Amino acid sequence: MYRTLTMALLLCCFYTSTSLAGLFSRDPLVREITSTPDGAKIYFSQKADDKGIQIGITPFTDKFDQQQFPAGYYRLEKEGFKAQTQRVQPPGDNPQNINIAKTLQPVSTIKLSITSNPPDAAIFFGVDKNDIGKKLGNTPYNDTRNDAASEEKPFWEKGFYKAVLTGYKPEVIAIQKMEQDLELSFDLVKIPPLPNPPRMEYPDAAQVAYKPVAVDALKLPGTEISPITRILVAAIKDSTGKDVAGLMEDNLILKLQRKGYVVEEREIVEKAISDVAAAQGGKKIASPVEIMKPLSDALKSRYFVIGTIMEFSFGKEEIAVPPFIPEQEKDRYVKEYNACLKYYQADNSTPPQPVKTVKEWEQEYAGKTRSVTLPVARLGISAKMLDVKTGKAVWTGVIGIAESGVQKAVTGVVDAMVESIAQ
Repeated sequence: MYRTLTMALLLCCFYTSTSLAGLFSRDPLVREITSTPDGAKIYFSQKADDKGIQIGITPFTDKFDQQQFPAGYYRLEKEGFKAQTQRVQPPGDNPQNINIAKTLQPVSTIKLSITSNPPDAAIFFGVDKNDIGKKLGNTPYNDTRNDAASEEKPFWEKGFYKAVLTGYKPEVIAIQKMEQDLELSFDLVKIPPLPNPPRMEYPDAAQVAYKPVAVDALKLPGTEISPITRILVAAIKDSTGKDVAGLMEDNLILKLQRKGYVVEEREIVEKAISDVAAAQGGKKIASPVEIMKPLSDALKSRYFVIGTIMEFSFGKEEIAVPPFIPEQEKDRYVKEYNACLKYYQADNSTPPQPVKTVKEWEQEYAGKTRSVTLPVARLGISAKMLDVKTGKAVWTGVIGIAESGVQKAVTGVVDAMVESIAQ
């Protein structure tokens, strides 16, 4: 009897404890997290500013003990979409299943593309046209913006974009409204360079010191001097006192003879003058012109050549050799000068430094004249050929030259005289 009672009490206690345990136990709760589209990484953290740890990828399902309710911040991240966060608060006395479903919004990306011709221009931006100072970079320039961390759609702000490249005119493009994808292209205008100073040259000093023969002559119209007509080189007077008249006469006689004219030798003329003077009772003859008629009769000549050496000098001289600008260089400079001024006038601006004209450069170069010492022979003569029959001058000439030596000067003057007479 006792044993039976004991067993009954034990069974009673067992069933009582079992039913009490069933009364206080709780079933696990479900945590389900989904996203549209799938594949978002799920991060869980107790703090809003902490990314936390990754617990899975959507779609995600697990179970948790109600007494360890996972309250906190759930963050879903998927590349190309905006991250989304949801807070799950502590449940209080009535825990429920956790069900998070998010529709992910694509990330909007906008592009900025800036090019220039030529490339490598520095690009600046500013909201004020007078203060475009923020440098973005050099062309080709590309940038992007997105709204991954913002609910607001991204835009490129309105303002002024400026391209700057050395040697080219800066260009500004104004953007009048907020833009998304933005493409800008600068076609830069080349600034004409300031003209390079014209190149100067120095002439050969001999070209400055030695001047070619200059002839100012007149032959009586209709006059033809036949080679068979006899010519007298009557007298070349020397007003300079340098005694080159004899050299002039000898050269003139020789050149006329080589040209085919019949010319009496100087000695024969001098003897004839003496004979005429003797026939006139020994009268002193001041000039052969005084006895032109009897002298011409005696030597059977029709034409008299007389002349006077007006200038003669020979010695070392200081020759000033000024520089000059070659014509081809002048043309080049004028083109560059005109292009430069045209550009700045059209732009209503001034060159960064003054630009000189060709004339101004010539004036500046004139101060760089050089001095060279050279031997110089200067010779000038005034001469006539007289017709004994008419008494008229059939040829008159003034001839001058500057040469490196006396003989060269005399030869140049005589050659010019003979050529002029023979024409």
